[in-house]
Amino acid sequence: MYDAGKGVEQDYTKAVKWFKKAAEQDYGPAQLNLGYHYVEGIGVPQNPNIAMKWYTKAAEQNNADAQYSIGLLYYLGEGSEKNYVQAIKWFTKAAEQNNADAQYSLGLMYIQGEGVKSNSIDAKEWFKKSCENGNQIGCDNYYSLSEL
Repeated sequence: MYDAGKGVEQDYTKAVKWFKKAAEQDYGPAQLNLGYHYVEGIGVPQNPNIAMKWYTKAAEQNNADAQYSIGLLYYLGEGSEKNYVQAIKWFTKAAEQNNADAQYSLGLMYIQGEGVKSNSIDAKEWFKKSCENGNQIGCDNYYSLSEL
């Protein structure tokens, strides 16, 4: 409610307070939202390390968006050292749950040879899955690789 300002005045600080209460009770969606607020510095000081903590708790509950977010933090080197192997691991967990962004990210990593040997066949497959799950850029990359 406070995050979106539905029925109340928008107040990110209060939103974070309530997300934290729910997150501390192991509510995965709240853990994901809390992680996002710490990554972006919305209602709290920006802190990717704390974001990683909350994303990990949500990811342990098989939250694909949290798994993708962890992969992205490892890919970018935020909240941890840049680690393409860990990024691949977490993107794969999310991708196997049909997270289109994770599938697209895997496609990029395979085409660029980041954390894995460059492989256009695997990249094309991940772009195809991303496309099938609604990622337009994944579609564009899939069709570009199909023309080769």
